[in-house]
Amino acid sequence: MNLSREKKTGIIFICALLLIVSGFFYFGTNLFTHRNKLYIIFNNIYGLSLDAPVYIKDIKVGKVENMYFAADSSCRIVVILSLKTTVNIPDKSVAEIITINKKTGDKAIKISLVTSPTCLLSGDTIRSSEISISIDTLLKVSNKISAFLKDTVILNKYEKDIIKPEIIYKVQLYTSIKKIPLTSPKFKNFKGVQVYFQDGIYKYTIGNEKTLDKAALIKIKIHNKGFEDAFIIAFYKDKRISVKKAIELARMIH
Repeated sequence: MNLSREKKTGIIFICALLLIVSGFFYFGTNLFTHRNKLYIIFNNIYGLSLDAPVYIKDIKVGKVENMYFAADSSCRIVVILSLKTTVNIPDKSVAEIITINKKTGDKAIKISLVTSPTCLLSGDTIRSSEISISIDTLLKVSNKISAFLKDTVILNKYEKDIIKPEIIYKVQLYTSIKKIPLTSPKFKNFKGVQVYFQDGIYKYTIGNEKTLDKAALIKIKIHNKGFEDAFIIAFYKDKRISVKKAIELARMIH
């Protein structure tokens, strides 16, 4: 069948029109609207899905176009955003994943604009709100924490000797050139008798008190039992010091 030139032209026009209309419905408005693409890298996307909306100040400006694992061994996820060309995003802006529906768990991308003289171009990567920490950095921080805790334990162990030295008060009740057994009848009326050796003399004491007042009470009891020459002595780090010095140290500590 021979068709006239006019009919052939009409058929070609109709086919072209049908192709254009089909393309419009298949590709949507993107067929006529150019869109910018931005990339984000996340450690975790928390259920973010394709076509999830992208918001700036609660205004939808685009959607999630694609997602895939990064080519390196980090297992991080690259998210591609498709945004309207009318949106200018400063290069210091930050993107984060948010929940827009608590019941369904639907996610979206929120971009927080940060003032900067330079704007991102299509194909650039926008910063994510996640803090990326390498394994090496974590190990270094862990080692520093361990060293700090170790130093703290050592400091606590010797705190009394270095920062808060302990002062002990005793009551001396008897001295002898020769060593007398603690079970001697001389000490039958006392409990907890102790002995220390100083300047060639054995000296016998009672009490192991941290305050001068408590030692004074013990001294009164000993006087009442016939040892009227008993008196208070003081020790610092297991060394005998004068009571006056002990009082001065106690004031420094407290």
